Amino acid sequence: MKRLLLLAVLTAGLCPGRSAADDALVEEARHLCAYAPVDFPRAAELLRRAEAAGSADATAHLGLLYAGGEGVPYDPEHARELYRAAADRGSSVGRLLAAESLLFGPDAADGIAELSKLADSDDRSAWAACQALSTHFGFRAARSLPANGGDTALAALWRSRALVLLEPLARAGDPDARVAYGSFLLYPAPGVDRDAFRAGAEASRAWFLPEAERGSLNAMQALVVSYDTNIFPRPFFQPDDPAADATDAAQRDRWCGELRTALERAVDQGSVAHAVSLARILSDDDCGATDPARAAELFRRSADAGHPFAALYLARCLERGTGVAKDEAAAEARYRAVLAANPIDAGIARPEAAQRLARLLLRRGPDGRPEAKRLLNLARKEPANFGNVATHALRTWKQDGPDAALSILDHFYPDTER
Repeated sequence: MKRLLLLAVLTAGLCPGRSAADDALVEEARHLCAYAPVDFPRAAELLRRAEAAGSADATAHLGLLYAGGEGVPYDPEHARELYRAAADRGSSVGRLLAAESLLFGPDAADGIAELSKLADSDDRSAWAACQALSTHFGFRAARSLPANGGDTALAALWRSRALVLLEPLARAGDPDARVAYGSFLLYPAPGVDRDAFRAGAEASRAWFLPEAERGSLNAMQALVVSYDTNIFPRPFFQPDDPAADATDAAQRDRWCGELRTALERAVDQGSVAHAVSLARILSDDDCGATDPARAAELFRRSADAGHPFAALYLARCLERGTGVAKDEAAAEARYRAVLAANPIDAGIARPEAAQRLARLLLRRGPDGRPEAKRLLNLARKEPANFGNVATHALRTWKQDGPDAALSILDHFYPDTER
């Protein structure tokens, strides 16, 4: 979802040096990045022209290219520098991206404060600030055991405000708002029953389809999820009627094919982030084109470029021997690479890497236990920790010993995908 938020930022209010011609260049560049057939080198050229003419929004969108390694080297730190520079020059797109990038770091409070100001403004990107805040407080609630009621309430509040802001924009035909509004319908608030999940998935397609037909990669990906998903249990989305199920399967196959073709072009143009997306599709049977060896190669390419999530996925492959020869020592090195990355970039990959590495160390016996405990404590305190695996493992360790903690980790991180 983070990628969806970054690409769905609306070109914002007035900023110094901005002109209609600059806006047109930025909008064309955004389209070249978000819609098939993508053309990142051309997009970078257009954004640099607009930036040279004084567009602060162009600077912010150049940052997005560096954040994904799209037509430019993968460099998330430089991306953040560009977001801040754009924000300083009056771009609300830059303000949004700079604030959102703080949420997993030590300055999270500053990011929340800036996003709250933007969310309460009349800027057209206010909905994206609401969306970022809802996601952030949802993470904070989920990492508490039991769930923090205050954070849960804040996540629901910002979600509802985002929907209020998005609906009129979506109904007016705004492309970004359509995809974002459909995504809210696809992922309903926690606690709804399976019928509500299914209804939401069906309703979301009306918003995704127009943009998917135009070539939107985000809309294609969302459509695939709406027909079936490995994020939620299949019965939440799968219709009970066999004929409807067959129709959904055919549509899903169609959009899986369209998505793979679009991602292949992005990868051919050197995109680090899209290589990870394509590899995730190829690493399982999610889109009917399993190719573990190519998936591992794509993960390796992006991991070598410095992408923390790619390093995590590659480590999984190496640990299990999926698409590559099994090599626990190499897996350990990749998990450590995730932990060495900037926490802002690693996000939720960081606590998972710590927990998976702790599992490997515990399997080695007493010598690995001290570091394993340190890693579990690290994961427990991470702002991006999700699911409380480390907390559960540490409590079990205290009560029943390290072998019992290892059983907890084995359950959550099995040797084969479930």
